[in-house]
Amino acid sequence: MGLFLAWPTIKSSSFMPETTMPKGKRRSLRLSTKLVTLGGCMYMVYASCIGSAVIIDFFRHIGANDFHIALVGGVPMMMLSMFFVAALITNRMPRRKPAFIVGFIAARLLYIPVAFLPMIFPGASADWLMGAIILMIAASCALSNFGETLFLSWMADLIPHRILNRFWGTRGRWISATNVACYLAIAAFVHAVAWPITVKFPVLVCIGVVVGIMDILLFFRVDEPTHAIVINRHPVNLLLEPIRHHEYRSFLVFLSIWRASTVIVGVFAVYYLLKVLQLPLANVLIIMSLQLIGPIMTGRMWGRLADRHGHRPVLMVCVALKPIFPLAFLLITTGTVYWILSAALLIDGILNAGLGVAENGFSIKMAPRENRSMFFAAVRGMTGVCAGLATIAIGAYVKHLGDWTIILAGRTWNKYQWVFALSIVLRLNCLLLVRTIREPTSSPPGHLLRDLWQVRPGRPLPLR
Repeated sequence: MGLFLAWPTIKSSSFMPETTMPKGKRRSLRLSTKLVTLGGCMYMVYASCIGSAVIIDFFRHIGANDFHIALVGGVPMMMLSMFFVAALITNRMPRRKPAFIVGFIAARLLYIPVAFLPMIFPGASADWLMGAIILMIAASCALSNFGETLFLSWMADLIPHRILNRFWGTRGRWISATNVACYLAIAAFVHAVAWPITVKFPVLVCIGVVVGIMDILLFFRVDEPTHAIVINRHPVNLLLEPIRHHEYRSFLVFLSIWRASTVIVGVFAVYYLLKVLQLPLANVLIIMSLQLIGPIMTGRMWGRLADRHGHRPVLMVCVALKPIFPLAFLLITTGTVYWILSAALLIDGILNAGLGVAENGFSIKMAPRENRSMFFAAVRGMTGVCAGLATIAIGAYVKHLGDWTIILAGRTWNKYQWVFALSIVLRLNCLLLVRTIREPTSSPPGHLLRDLWQVRPGRPLPLR
């Protein structure tokens, strides 16, 4: 309770709609936005405990191979297809809160057997253990994606569009700060405690699940505005509407290729640092936490820029610089990993903050109120399936390559670096695709760059 009372007050000028809103409704909205932000921070405790580099090390110790790691990254992406099913159901639900709470609590509880399965069946083969674990992770992701559909629809009705980007940007800063603190705490725990990783991970999962359930219980007190129910339209018509929407279609095409380019690096990044470069787990946790500093510094700034200039120029500027991340992984060696990757992760975190604000803002603002959940499903589901298929295909190919290496320019290159190079090529192609996104009210990218040049991260833009 003390933490909640100390939570920063949301300024009326920045986060409240027009002052003509009744005082009681303003107070209720202020409480709801605080709870949603606090819940996001508690979610990051859960996500850090079940999804940090520790889980990859855990899988390695129970015998996971390259293809298993690819499945762990790809199958959850495939489960994003659940968004389409959830959208059809959401369209017929007068209330979203009960299903949201039940679905998310069940999803988080499923990580308990994931963590304890090797203890329960100590003699089981690695293939059997990883198969069962991947199935439970898939079920957890399916339930989470159902809840996420409800959450996005709920927030789109709750948060006024006038302050939408600033809200997501500021919330992102608090979430990232919490994530950094969690990574550092987990790194200290991993370094200081002499238990095997097969014990450390279950302990972290238990802590994360408890905090994750507490996060969901906060939403009992979050307002739920009236939901626009859609019951008189054919399901196929509802499914195809986002693709028929002129502006939304260009966004979906870009985002599908973009997701594939990022996930094929993300799924192997930690595995590469642990297996190939053989960095200590605690060091990997600390260095990966640097990626979360960018949103803390720039989350609010990106929100204001998107509110002023639109989402398209933010996407164009960030996408132009995003090849830096896979390029760093392509070039690092054991001797250079810390200083090259540290700089790349700091820059990538800043860019991720901008992309997150722009993607959320565009998907919410451009979607019509009726059938809005299906538009969110297209953004998550269609792009997730593309990314999942790409990851599984890359994982199968990497496993097929075995110990493949090639000597080029006086240096030995391995199969993982081939994946990083492929990601660079895909990201460069996205520079062309992002220009096709249609947002009639957005500014030219040059106007946004001018404002970026004039302000420092965290400093508010001058009013005009």
